[in-house]
Amino acid sequence: MKTFGVRNLIRVRWFLSGLALCGTTLIAQTWNWTIVSIKPSFVIRSYGGKCLDFGPPPQLAGSPVFIYDCNGTVAQDVQIEEVNPQHDVILRAGTKVIGVKAERVNAFNPALAPPDLETPLELQDQQDGRSIYALGQIFALDGDSIMLAANRNRVVKVQNARGRNRTPLVLGKRELADAEFWTYTNGFGTRPTGGFVRVSQVNDFDTGFQALHDFVIAVQNASWGTVIEIDPISAPTPAGLTRFPTTVPATGSPCVLTA
Repeated sequence: MKTFGVRNLIRVRWFLSGLALCGTTLIAQTWNWTIVSIKPSFVIRSYGGKCLDFGPPPQLAGSPVFIYDCNGTVAQDVQIEEVNPQHDVILRAGTKVIGVKAERVNAFNPALAPPDLETPLELQDQQDGRSIYALGQIFALDGDSIMLAANRNRVVKVQNARGRNRTPLVLGKRELADAEFWTYTNGFGTRPTGGFVRVSQVNDFDTGFQALHDFVIAVQNASWGTVIEIDPISAPTPAGLTRFPTTVPATGSPCVLTA
C-alpha cells in the first residue's frame, strides 16, 4: 500500500510539472471559450388572468397558441429574444417560435392587410430574418401589448375576448381592449427587453425632484422601442411631481409610459 501511494505521488508530481511546462498554452486555450448568457424565460399573462400557452413538448410546427390557466409548466415558458436595436423580438416557445399563420404573405404588408382580419397564432420553425417569411415572427412590445413589428396597428389578442381554456390567440386590429393587454413576469425581476426603463415616483432625499429629473432624463434618452415604467405608489404625490397616469398608450410614438 505504501509503494502504491509513493507511485501515485510521483505521477502527480510529473503531471504538475507537465502543467507548469504547458501552462501558457492551456491558459491561452481557455480564453477561447465563450460564456453564453441564458436569459430567464417569461410567463406572458393576459389581463383576464390566464397565460399564453403552446402545449407540452415535443412542439410541432402548426400547433396553436392559446390561453390556459397559469400553471408554471414549460408550455408557458416563453423566451423573449431581441433581434434589432429597435428592441423588436422573437418569442421562442420550446424548440419553435410563435408566428402568425399565413395563408397569404401579403397579409403582413400594412398596406394590404384587411383592417378587421384576425389570423391565428401558431408554432413555426424560425425563418431567416432577412426573408419576408420572418415578418410574421417578429413582434414589438409596447409595455402591455404585443404588436406585429411590420404593422403596429395589429396586435396579439384573445379571440372574441373569451376566457375559456384553449381559446386561440389571434393577430387582429388594435383597439386598446382588455383582450389585447399582457404582462411579462418571471422570478428574477428582469425586464423583457433592453428598452424597458423603470423610474420611481418616490425619492427620499429631495421630496421628489430627483424622481422628476430621472423621468425627464428617461424621456430625453428614449428611442424607438423604449418603454418607461413608472413604479406605482400609494403614498401622497411628492412635491413638484405630478402623479403619472398608470398607463399612457402610445399611438405611433417611440416611447410608451406604463406602470
